Amino acid sequence: MVAIFVFAPAVSSHAARAPSAGRILALAHKAAAGNQHALHVLRDFAHSDNPTADTILGILYVNGKGVPLDYAKAAYWYQKAAVQGNLVAERFLGALYASGRGIPQSYTKAAAWWRKAAAQGDAHAEFDLAVMYDDGLGVRQDFLKAIYWYRKAAAQGYANAENNIAGAYAHGLGVPQDYAKAIYWERKAAGQGCVNAENNLASLYTQGLGVPRNDIRAIYWYRKAAAQGSAAAEASVGSFYASGKGVSQSYTKAAAWWHKAAAQGDVQAEYDLGVRRAKGLGISRNDIKAIYWYRKAAVGGLRRCGKQPRFPLRQRPRRPAGLRESLLLV
Repeated sequence: MVAIFVFAPAVSSHAARAPSAGRILALAHKAAAGNQHALHVLRDFAHSDNPTADTILGILYVNGKGVPLDYAKAAYWYQKAAVQGNLVAERFLGALYASGRGIPQSYTKAAAWWRKAAAQGDAHAEFDLAVMYDDGLGVRQDFLKAIYWYRKAAAQGYANAENNIAGAYAHGLGVPQDYAKAIYWERKAAGQGCVNAENNLASLYTQGLGVPRNDIRAIYWYRKAAAQGSAAAEASVGSFYASGKGVSQSYTKAAAWWHKAAAQGDVQAEYDLGVRRAKGLGISRNDIKAIYWYRKAAVGGLRRCGKQPRFPLRQRPRRPAGLRESLLLV
């Protein structure tokens, strides 16, 4: 079954005879399931400059549902809809420009299209534009503008924006440095299940930044993030078991968590497994396996000069690897 989010078509001169959004969405469901007649009718509407039909065709091509996956054709249909002011098409066209899929890569054009969608109040685009200002991609780096757009997205409850506002307060980027406010924003984002915010909140509790140090609260949030598959969180839970902070000390459980994180390529976990293999803590001593894990960590880029805090983990814009904000496959 394919579920497609509804978005309103831009007003056009054909509005009086344009098909309803409901009819176009019904056709989209059928086309995604392989119904060629529905796809043919949808194309007819798109060739008649219906921006909703244009956008949905782009979504089908970018997902390869009912049609062969083709980013170039997706970009063509998004462009048709975007020039008619369809904010979803503007957002996704920006994503294609950012990634260079089906269209020459250009952060400048990505930012320009996201700005258009953001001007229409699209929270996703507001967030993406904020990241561009944050990192200086396609625009001059400007932390004040970044925080402005993060706040716009956060006002709509966008958790990733809340997480990045917290990071701004933690480092004083575009706002005065304030760990208490960082905590406030991380709690808002973590409360919505933002995995990076869960990791960051745990790190703040671990370091006692903005809140009293509390290892029990820290491991609570690391477990929440680990339950979502965060390798960084899995590695951190392992470290808590190794030290006995916030939990009963157990090298065996520590090694189990590090193995989970290392399976995802976490270099800190790989290094910690090497140390435990070399010392035989929680797992049998094995110098060959210790060297194996040390080498994995080295190849991954770990430069051992003291364990570095993982805070803050920031959220980047989504890339068009399915664009399931508009086409959910269930």
